[in-house]
Amino acid sequence: MDFGLSPLKPLITHYPAYANDDDAVKGVPAKRNEKRYDCCPEVYIDITFTVRIQRRKLYYIFNLVVPCLMMSCLWTS
Repeated sequence: MDFGLSPLKPLITHYPAYANDDDAVKGVPAKRNEKRYDCCPEVYIDITFTVRIQRRKLYYIFNLVVPCLMMSCLWTS
């Protein structure tokens, strides 16, 4: 059984369902694993996906830190 996974060819190249301002998807590599057990003649195959996400710092600075600082300045004066 061949799933057509090549280690050099990316399986997922576009991320339309994951579009927001606070995170960025850096990659979704796939790895094909084969395991053969002593009890069975079949080869068991699983595919492991690793999702790499990078957090954007400016989102937190402008949406959390700056408003908190502004409210602190208003309340202390």
